[in-house]
Amino acid sequence: MATRRHSVELLRSTHAQVAIGVLLVALIVAARLLPHAPNFTPVAAVGLLAGVYFRKPWAPLLPLAGLLISDFFIGGYGVRGMVVVYGSFGLTFLIGRIMARGGVFAGEGRFGAKSARVLGGSLAGAVLFFLITNNVFLYTPALYPHDLSGMMASYVAGLPFFRSQILGDLFYSGVLFGAYELAKVLAVKSLAEKHQCS
Repeated sequence: MATRRHSVELLRSTHAQVAIGVLLVALIVAARLLPHAPNFTPVAAVGLLAGVYFRKPWAPLLPLAGLLISDFFIGGYGVRGMVVVYGSFGLTFLIGRIMARGGVFAGEGRFGAKSARVLGGSLAGAVLFFLITNNVFLYTPALYPHDLSGMMASYVAGLPFFRSQILGDLFYSGVLFGAYELAKVLAVKSLAEKHQCS
């Protein structure tokens, strides 16, 4: 039990979280700059992961930092559009905090519970992003009229991107959460071996 606690503390140390944070930001930048399907990026997955595992005050900024750096190279969009997109991705951190309630991710085991929360969090983040970023009333000027027909047309036009967003969020969330949980297991094993040798 002490070994498990020490492994979690090791991954939550400032040095470890800074290193992991830099890697996550770099992943976002690389994934957005390299050829990819629209919206198939790790931005939301990084927000979820940061919300679940990171306890540093800068943790909510990880997905936004990746967005900002990559937008510098890709080319920006209007300030209002950036606020809507960045704010939507910022919500994934809060979803991650909700996912972490009850200590499901605190220890080993409970694979089913963890997987269910990662699945639910990924879908919730994708749905919120779709609903918020396609809301015509948040943009001036907008591509569609500010009425019900314009709203419906915007959501219909966004459906192909929504599909890609869901697939990307599920893929990257699975990879990132799986990698983090594997790192916890390996840290436990490493600490146990050190205790046996000492």
